[in-house]
Amino acid sequence: MPQPARPRCLGVIGGMGPAATAEFFARFVRAVPARAEADHPRVLIDCDPGIPDRTRALTGAGPSPGPRLAAAAQGLMRAGAQVLAMPCNTAHHWFPEIEQAAGVPVLHMIRLAARAARERWGARTRVGVLATKGTLAAGLYETALRDQDMEPVPPTDREVDELLMPAIYGAQGVKTRGPSPEARAQVTAAGRALAGRGAGALLLGCTELSLLVDPGSPCAGLPVLDALEVLVQAAVARVSDAHADEYAPRGHAGGR
Repeated sequence: MPQPARPRCLGVIGGMGPAATAEFFARFVRAVPARAEADHPRVLIDCDPGIPDRTRALTGAGPSPGPRLAAAAQGLMRAGAQVLAMPCNTAHHWFPEIEQAAGVPVLHMIRLAARAARERWGARTRVGVLATKGTLAAGLYETALRDQDMEPVPPTDREVDELLMPAIYGAQGVKTRGPSPEARAQVTAAGRALAGRGAGALLLGCTELSLLVDPGSPCAGLPVLDALEVLVQAAVARVSDAHADEYAPRGHAGGR
């Protein structure tokens, strides 16, 4: 009697930051429909906090992380990964370099999240985007949401500088202190500002923000879609599909 196919091996380009990578893995383990320990897929995680800061690179204040991200993709592939995921939104600016280097399918969190937003809320919904200055400067979610016929509502520069970036990078921010009441309050205030400008829903477009809004809970009175959770569900589906092409045509892994 033939044995059931083993799940495919997942590689994770992580460390951006370590807490967000740990959160992705914890959610992934909980989401796998396993009946026993041996039912879980093999997971390889390259948690490299030394990858140059993505926002600094996009604002011209630091080196490009592209070569280091591409090297991580190649290393995971050589170690046996058959599908790659990257729980960092801003790093998707360098997705073409990563995809070119990988040689295996790479899940595109931002496109997947925009598609999930369209499926959940419908076309022409005004979606408030909570993200880093780098992600916003690169227009990653604005482009992806408009491709899905949705209207992005970005934060103002002041909201980014005074609320979102401190919640992530500040003295009381996630990268410094972990989830803190101060950081949670700043994210809620940013969400409230977006709601005041007509947003009907919010998209968490930074994996550190996933640590500040409870899964499934509203923020500032609005429904929330967490891009990290979308990536988790996509990764579980991809590694569990024994009939998926191991080397899918490039550009298809991210749900374009």
